[in-house]
Amino acid sequence: YLIDKNGFWNTSVSNIAKLAKINRNTFYLHYGNINDLLQEIILKKSSDITKTIDEFLTKNPVNYKNITQNQIRLVMRKLLNIIKQEQKFVRVFFNDFSLSSYGEIYLSNVKKNLAYNTLKIDNDNFMFYYDFAYSGMVNTIRQWVKQNFNEPIHILSSKMSKAIYQLFHCAD
Repeated sequence: YLIDKNGFWNTSVSNIAKLAKINRNTFYLHYGNINDLLQEIILKKSSDITKTIDEFLTKNPVNYKNITQNQIRLVMRKLLNIIKQEQKFVRVFFNDFSLSSYGEIYLSNVKKNLAYNTLKIDNDNFMFYYDFAYSGMVNTIRQWVKQNFNEPIHILSSKMSKAIYQLFHCAD
């Protein structure tokens, strides 16, 4: 990843064109600017991650009304493994301030998809706890990435699942 190597602010269309062995004009035939390319990359990678989680949840269905701590742990473990496998992308996604608007759009879409399509949340009171848990999960993952994935996945997924499970049961 050129952006991972140079940082977003130090990556230019010229750098990208040189690496791709294309003319800068060819780049501009496909993208208006580097932000357009970055948005497409984020949407594609994010879509791949979401698809993998959705496939996992299709095989291991959950419902917010009767979700167990073990089910949450399995989902967290799957998510953390994907994040660690995609660490170059995730570092750019979480670390570059210029990506915050793209990141917020993506995270908002994931949150809605998980809430309404996967967990089938139909309760406004529970939605408050879900929002709170989701925000904490994102910030925990952000810190884990910044700390170079220093905590083992099985320990972090257990901690996160316990916190989320307890929070979900406050909504009852």
